[in-house]
Amino acid sequence: MPTPRPAWQRWLLAAAFLAGGAGGLVALLQIVGLWLETHWQLGPAPWDQLLLDWCRDHYHLRLHRWAADFSALGSTTVLTLLVASVVVALLLGGRRHLAAWVLITSLGASLLVTGVKDMVERPRPPAPQRLDPFVGDSFSFPSGHSLGAVAIYAYLGLLLARLAPTRAAARFVLASSLALPIVIGLTRIYLRVHYPTDVLAGWLAGLAWVGLAALAARFVEPAGRSDSATSLLACER
Repeated sequence: MPTPRPAWQRWLLAAAFLAGGAGGLVALLQIVGLWLETHWQLGPAPWDQLLLDWCRDHYHLRLHRWAADFSALGSTTVLTLLVASVVVALLLGGRRHLAAWVLITSLGASLLVTGVKDMVERPRPPAPQRLDPFVGDSFSFPSGHSLGAVAIYAYLGLLLARLAPTRAAARFVLASSLALPIVIGLTRIYLRVHYPTDVLAGWLAGLAWVGLAALAARFVEPAGRSDSATSLLACER
């Protein structure tokens, strides 16, 4: 039986894997940003404007309120409080390995959003069109709400699925953890604070980051443990 690698080597491998994956994600998002700049000077693509116009033409006060409520679930404040609560709970339960990866996944997603936004520098839809007065003038691509919501809710969904008593319950948890970020992203379009391409890029990048974090966790998983997100659904119910 091969001797397990020392912990520092496993963490080094995980860090290298995450760094390489993050670099690839940033490069892909920059390519998309360059494509947007080349064809539409970072403004709306035809389908972007079409969907924003549809949202404008189908405005309803009740939908506006619902969109604002669901959108808040992807805000920095809500996601930070959620991650902090989960990390503290895991630490109190002696699950330091899981707590570390929840923190790494959330911080990595935040850095990814900030870095790409500053590199691409795509403006948001014009201020008179927006229904969220507090969005400010931060850059638009990719949608931070969409990327952060996928990265955090989906990763936590993978962790919670392990606690489900049946496979059906686990699938429900996973479906819910993916449905919520989809709704959050759609609200960003309805509120006209992001172009649809911003939201789509956020969803896809968030999913890719969750996959990278889940795989990287396998490098540092203690021998005989199945805490990593990729192993949560492997156990028979």
